[in-house]
Amino acid sequence: MPFWIGPWEFLAGCGSVVVVGFFLIGLQTALTRCSSQNRSLGPGLVWLTIIPFFGIAWLFVVVLAEGRSLGVEFETRGMVEPRRPAQSLGLAMSVVLAATAVFLLATYVLSHFARAYGDVTYNLAATSEFGTGALGIFLGLGGLVLAIVYWVSIHRYSSRLVLSPSWGGVSAVRSDGTGRYCWKCAGWAGVSSFCPHCGTLLDAGAPGPEAGERAARP
Repeated sequence: MPFWIGPWEFLAGCGSVVVVGFFLIGLQTALTRCSSQNRSLGPGLVWLTIIPFFGIAWLFVVVLAEGRSLGVEFETRGMVEPRRPAQSLGLAMSVVLAATAVFLLATYVLSHFARAYGDVTYNLAATSEFGTGALGIFLGLGGLVLAIVYWVSIHRYSSRLVLSPSWGGVSAVRSDGTGRYCWKCAGWAGVSSFCPHCGTLLDAGAPGPEAGERAARP
């Protein structure tokens, strides 16, 4: 183990790997639940984000693909959701994380520059190193918060695809037969003929393409 990696740095690195892994699994799962014709990106390609430096730019591609894929999937199923779910939040997260990487890289460069020269140049570089390092840490914390919020948002949208039927315009009935989910908003409607969340008329019979078409009519 290199001399500059202590036990705390090692534990922090392992923890970061685990968190990033779960984060990417969540994004991959969301794409997997979209129909293949509605995906803007293959689910497995989200893992390219772990490539150093390249992954910073690739994260923007993944965020845009998540928003487009989920938006088209919701539209295909007739569900009322944002046109680009969580995309603005994801782009904000990507910008902050990219800025964090830039400032931390600048801190690394300045630290070596400060040690290579002395006197006034050293003091100037050391001061700049402290400033960029502090700003990098501050941005990193902000990026972490945005990443958690984005992760939760994608998980919520992904979960709604599980509750919703895989075809458009049909109510999804629970396996125990005690009620159904609305075909339009995926909200729990119970045994009611109307969705209590969006007011959509639900067919009283068993779910199927014909029932969905009748329920979708005004």
